[in-house]
Amino acid sequence: MPRQRILQLEDQVEQQQPPPAKRARKSTVAANDDDAPVASGSTGGSSAASEKKKKAQLKKFFDRLSKECKSDNCKFQGSPKTIKLDEVLEENEFETIFKGKGTLIQPTPQNKPKSTVTVINFNDAQIQDLFGSMLKDLKGYRWSRGGVHTRTFGRGFGFGFGSSTFSKSMKQGACEVKIRTLHVEYSKNSMKCTLKFEVAEVGGDYYGDYDNYKLQLNNSYGMGLVLIPPKNPRWLSLSTSKSLASRELPLRTVVIKNFPPKAITPHYLALRGTGGPIESVKRHKERDRLEIRYLEASSAQYVSTMAQKYPGLRLNHQRLRVGLTRTHRLPVEVVAAIGLRGASRSVRLHNLTNNFTAKELETEFARFGEIDDVWFGRDPKAEKPHAVVTFCHLMAAVKAYKTARTEGWTVSFRKNLPTVFKTSDYEHHTVFIWFSSPITVQKLLQDMDFRFRNGDPIRAQVSGKNAFLTFSDPANAAKFYDSYEHPQATSKNWAIKDRTPRTAELAAVKLGASRTLFIDGFTDPRVNFDRLHEDFSKFGEIFYVFADLEKACAKVVFTNMASALKAIENIHENRSNYSVYRGARVTFGRLMDRVPHLRPLLIPDTYADSPVQAENESTFNQGNASPASVKSQLPEEPISVNAPYEGVKSGVLANIDESDDGYDLKSSYADEGEWEWIERLDLTNGRMRLDVMPARKAG
Repeated sequence: MPRQRILQLEDQVEQQQPPPAKRARKSTVAANDDDAPVASGSTGGSSAASEKKKKAQLKKFFDRLSKECKSDNCKFQGSPKTIKLDEVLEENEFETIFKGKGTLIQPTPQNKPKSTVTVINFNDAQIQDLFGSMLKDLKGYRWSRGGVHTRTFGRGFGFGFGSSTFSKSMKQGACEVKIRTLHVEYSKNSMKCTLKFEVAEVGGDYYGDYDNYKLQLNNSYGMGLVLIPPKNPRWLSLSTSKSLASRELPLRTVVIKNFPPKAITPHYLALRGTGGPIESVKRHKERDRLEIRYLEASSAQYVSTMAQKYPGLRLNHQRLRVGLTRTHRLPVEVVAAIGLRGASRSVRLHNLTNNFTAKELETEFARFGEIDDVWFGRDPKAEKPHAVVTFCHLMAAVKAYKTARTEGWTVSFRKNLPTVFKTSDYEHHTVFIWFSSPITVQKLLQDMDFRFRNGDPIRAQVSGKNAFLTFSDPANAAKFYDSYEHPQATSKNWAIKDRTPRTAELAAVKLGASRTLFIDGFTDPRVNFDRLHEDFSKFGEIFYVFADLEKACAKVVFTNMASALKAIENIHENRSNYSVYRGARVTFGRLMDRVPHLRPLLIPDTYADSPVQAENESTFNQGNASPASVKSQLPEEPISVNAPYEGVKSGVLANIDESDDGYDLKSSYADEGEWEWIERLDLTNGRMRLDVMPARKAG
């Protein structure tokens, strides 16, 4: 009897109508049939159901993201994190959620129009529109930064005996989390949807609290923070006084007024948010004071912000008293060292012999400058140990790196570069152009109407009919690609092997480097177009040389930013070779102005021409100098570490640039007015060159 009853119930179920969801789907199909009647209200019901399903799927995405943010695999330690989520969606489900949202990257008429993979990027406002009120519930956990060296019995840290250990990161508490960007990819073939979230603690990255401080990247000057917004673009114009130039320098120096006597700098740098790229540190033990000069003002500002928030920055059970101060502009030679070699304060020594001790290494490398720390370690994959020597000043590390290489050491820099965040949805850096007839790189750049404030393009290369232009900012590359027209350019495309600039080059651009050098304030009448071409062509191909001899200023524009970096480095190390420019300042330049936060190189009046130099000058003025003779004057590595600037009458020049921070280049606005372009034959190499001067006034 029970069995018969079960069979009766199954028959009744089969005879019943399908569930509401299936009934709605059938009614949709029937609505598309010409013979089927259309039920009233079916469209509204379907739309409501679709919207409900969309919200449920977004809620599912957000719950998974929230779970990942709170997991131990996602540690918020002052830098953004990337969280990847995969989901299988039918095409209509994907369209319901993401169609019309964000910025469509692919497929578009310009980018892979037939692709079956859809790519969409979301910025801050678009993310808010997509998830709405759910965003306020996103939380995570703040963690301390592990890996700091800790002393053990025997003072093994830095003194060659005993042992050293590393501290582990510890969970410190809950924090608010913000979604900075969202990258969505969907494949129609596999129905796989991938979401890549870039999340960060609110106020937890090196650019400070976006909600409270409204910090923004300044692409014009390459700094991460503008403390005093300029009232007009020429905020350091020709009439700017020394006091105004000094007053508006960004705050990039942190001063700790109660640094514990038994603490060391690595202990401070292990605190959350303090590990930004550093130019120099200075310890005043008699006053319990520590000065840290960061490369970027944003890093110093974030340290100050964290010190003011509860519980502040604590070291050895005491809260640090942190302040900011204006001290010095960022030296151009530091920017050049970063762009050429990815320089930092720390030099890594590989494959050391086992009989070395930390004390012996400290003694060996102290000749280059004051040492902040020496650390020993052993790589499991390497047979021999390695060490890291951290100097108090970045330029001392550069001297140690260059000299140690010539002495047979295997060395490299420990990476600690300014972070270059992606500011656009574009990905390509290099544009390829094919011309119908051969073209020179000078003609290519001269015909360009695009002048970007960050100095793009940073590299231009021409080979016959082929031209490659490399941009530091993909957005500038896209703008040029979409708008560039030339009667002889038969085709243009993105380079197959996209020549992405090195991370060190991008960091240098962010700090202010470019293809242009400004030379301001020379007084020697021997400085002319011939001299400028001869002295600077040895570093790389020159686009043009601008000279206004009445105002005693000049501008050398290269076709490759690396050439300008090499020129700055060589002038810094061998100023006596440039005594003809004595009294001048040399720095990087950008569109219509110099970079105001950079401190130029000073070639002092104290240089005296040696007999050899006087003979070279005489030969040059007779027009018989050759590029080989000029190149032969370049010193080979290693540089002299005991007398870094030779040929000076008055002795030591260690702080010659430190007192030059308030100087404002009087002729830095060299791009004003009309120009006169002159194409000349360079007799030294048989090639055509471009000389530019202010246009002559009529009459």
